[in-house]
Amino acid sequence: MKPKQYSFVTACLTLGLLLSACPITTPISPSPTPPSSVTPTPYASPRPFVSPSPFVTPTPQPVNLPPLEVIELPDGNLVSDSFQLTFGPGSKGVNLDFGPGTKGPELEFGPGSKGPQNLIFQVAFAPALTDPNLSPFQVQQLMGAGAMLSRLELEIIRSNLVYAKAEVLPRRSEITVPARFHPGSYSIAVVAQTPVGPRQLSWSQLEILPEFNAELRVAMYGDEGVKPEDLDVEVVSRNRIQRVTLPQN
Repeated sequence: MKPKQYSFVTACLTLGLLLSACPITTPISPSPTPPSSVTPTPYASPRPFVSPSPFVTPTPQPVNLPPLEVIELPDGNLVSDSFQLTFGPGSKGVNLDFGPGTKGPELEFGPGSKGPQNLIFQVAFAPALTDPNLSPFQVQQLMGAGAMLSRLELEIIRSNLVYAKAEVLPRRSEITVPARFHPGSYSIAVVAQTPVGPRQLSWSQLEILPEFNAELRVAMYGDEGVKPEDLDVEVVSRNRIQRVTLPQN
């Protein structure tokens, strides 16, 4: 072998030995970026639509009122849960001048006496004006007591003075109350107490005769939803109702 060829072969072998002695390094791929730590929202099942129940107004239960009980106080005033009568200054010191021709009238008349109950109050209300749920009068008091008609008032005038005042609550459709009045002539003013204030409905006359009973009937009319100015009243009086004398024990 020639010297140049020997040197070339020696060089190649040396290079091969050096390459085999070096470790082979495998390239490392960069670590992948972890995904963002966002918790996925779980899928919400749709809720079934339920239509709201319509509002149902409870049906009011009918009120059964007991029979009207009227208490006559020692001064002659009358009070109950629906009717009260208060005598005024015109009922004090009334002079009874019956005149000629009278047939022995009973001299005990008027409030607080033992004389006859000679005046009958009859008051009636239309169904649309009647409300048994109204707060009743209290037996312990005689002062004044929603509804279109909250109270009916009868102002009874004798000789330009207030003889008595009757107040009626429309809790019952009709009531009848007897009272003791002096014989004579009276003027009656009918006033309705409404949400917009008092309204005078009628002005009439009443005559009570010594030997007879009298009757005053007041009827109130009105439809559902009636306005105060549309309330109507009818006042009728009778003065020759034969008096029945109860037998004495």
